[in-house]
Amino acid sequence: MRPVRTIAAALLVASVAVAGCSTRDTSPPSDAAPAAAAPTTPAPDQPTRRPPMARPPSTAATSQPPRILQVATHPKLSEMNGRLLLPDRVEVEVLATGVDRARLVLTPTGTAAAYYSKVVAETTPAEDGLWLVWHPFDGAIGSLTIQVTGPGGSARHAIGDVYHE
Repeated sequence: MRPVRTIAAALLVASVAVAGCSTRDTSPPSDAAPAAAAPTTPAPDQPTRRPPMARPPSTAATSQPPRILQVATHPKLSEMNGRLLLPDRVEVEVLATGVDRARLVLTPTGTAAAYYSKVVAETTPAEDGLWLVWHPFDGAIGSLTIQVTGPGGSARHAIGDVYHE
């Protein structure tokens, strides 16, 4: 029993010592002079950088989740019997901020059908934005969704229930 007490006492002393070290004030004295800032002008032999092209504000530095601002389909999808009718080629234009990748996902209709969801188009940002192109297969029916991912998380936008004859 005595070795256990000795070990427990040693651990208690060590933990108090560590806790005492972490609570000490490590800031410099208040009478110390602040350090001089380094000059920010580049040397004459270094090239100056041009400002980046106009784009939606980046959220990568703040790790905010991506935001889908606007979604448009080309051609515009017509509605029939409560569902959107898909042409043989669908182009989806997505305007979003903080995005690394965009996906077009088709989820079949039915109970527990989300397991069978399929990524039908995927893209990464380009100069002209996000464009997803899909050639639907015959008999495609389900729910069409845009998923975007970025450094701060992900976001979704439902296009609607669709079918292709």
